[in-house]
Amino acid sequence: MLESLKRKAHRLSAPAYKLTVDGAPAGKLITGRLISISVVINDGEASDQLSLTIDAKPTIQGKVIELPDTRVKLTLWLGYELRLVKMGIFYVNAASINGSSSGQILTLTAVPSLMINEICQTWANKTIGEIVAEIAERNNLKAVVSTELKTQKINSILQLYESDMNFLTNLASDYDAIVKPTSDNLLFLTKGLAKSASGLPLPPVKVKVHDVIQWDFNQTTQQSYSSVVALYWNYIKGEHEQVLVGVKTGDQLTLAAPYNNEEEATKAAEANLKKHKSLKYSLNLTLIGDPELMAEGKIDIDNLYKKVNGIWIIESVTHNFSTSGYQSSVKAYRFSKI
Repeated sequence: MLESLKRKAHRLSAPAYKLTVDGAPAGKLITGRLISISVVINDGEASDQLSLTIDAKPTIQGKVIELPDTRVKLTLWLGYELRLVKMGIFYVNAASINGSSSGQILTLTAVPSLMINEICQTWANKTIGEIVAEIAERNNLKAVVSTELKTQKINSILQLYESDMNFLTNLASDYDAIVKPTSDNLLFLTKGLAKSASGLPLPPVKVKVHDVIQWDFNQTTQQSYSSVVALYWNYIKGEHEQVLVGVKTGDQLTLAAPYNNEEEATKAAEANLKKHKSLKYSLNLTLIGDPELMAEGKIDIDNLYKKVNGIWIIESVTHNFSTSGYQSSVKAYRFSKI
């Protein structure tokens, strides 16, 4: 109740943001000409992205905004004058400028540091906790790993000319987990736990009818499998073997990629069976801007529609800030067991 009152109080102040460039406050040449900010925060299946649109026509004094170098570091806070929330640290990976008789527009896109470099590395005899910690350190982040995943042993896995984000995302999918660079931390967490940037549990964000601008709800029946088969390489026998999770009767799913050992194959099969034994409900919401909304967090909807009310997990959220105001667009889901 107290938290809900605080959020209402914050919204009585004007929408606001704070932007730093390589650690220094963004100058008036940028902040005074900013047209819009869009920051997309995903649940780990895709990378987060920041987009800035800036009026780039020359000033009366003849000053112009130069195209920034790639890898310029942008840190963004978004929300209201009484409450700014850190959206993350991003590095410019693309910049473009276009003009017409009415002026010039500069567009910047930026992504987390884990998307920048392509790495070639073999990980052998490591736990998930050790792998995430090493990758976090080289990206100037602190690792936060779920207890049940931290000690999971990985005998051998290859990171072959792919970004740290792509590598960790593929690893996470085998353990029904998500990977997220958030604020100063790198999270590797079991799905649906709704943890903050520090890895602490997050209560659901309350969503009232008056918060909602637009919504749509969908129910989809997923392909249901009674069992999943995963292959692994038996180094002693020198051949592929398989593990089966579930019951043999009914439809069976066979995972394409072979795993390094029986334990890894079993974990992957269990994660995939869990995904395919449920009905998936999806919900899209456009809300009054709320910086507390984050991917893999939860929302609690009250008095909107019978099948929509209750707890949902946020798959992605897009925060849109401009001179017209501040809105948040949410994609959320929940499952119902078949």
